[in-house]
Amino acid sequence: MDFSKKVNLKPIDSEKMKIDVAPDTKDTYIVWLELDSYPDYTWIKIFNDKVGKEMNVFEAMIHGTSITMVTSSDGIVKKIDSMKKIIDYTNQQIEIYNKNVEVEHEENQRRKIKNEENIKKMREQMKQ
Repeated sequence: MDFSKKVNLKPIDSEKMKIDVAPDTKDTYIVWLELDSYPDYTWIKIFNDKVGKEMNVFEAMIHGTSITMVTSSDGIVKKIDSMKKIIDYTNQQIEIYNKNVEVEHEENQRRKIKNEENIKKMREQMKQ
């Protein structure tokens, strides 16, 4: 049973946030947002799918426990707000995913018990 876990942004400190100038650009910056943990494959897939629908897929990428985000100097607040919404959406989808995994696990357990009962009946039938 493979549950996925939620991942959240660490509190943003504007004074300590890593901001780099994008190479060969005039007003494009790369902002590093720190995550509270390393996202797993399922979280990354849901996140990337949502980013692809909301913005250019290259505008936000996961690097370990960070998200790099491309923005202009006057678009940073809007971009961070968008990123928070995408992370919230991703975590909501993780809750749904985990519920589905749990339901599937329970169904597999019931199926396993039923199969064991059937095998026992089959063995008893052969003894007669």
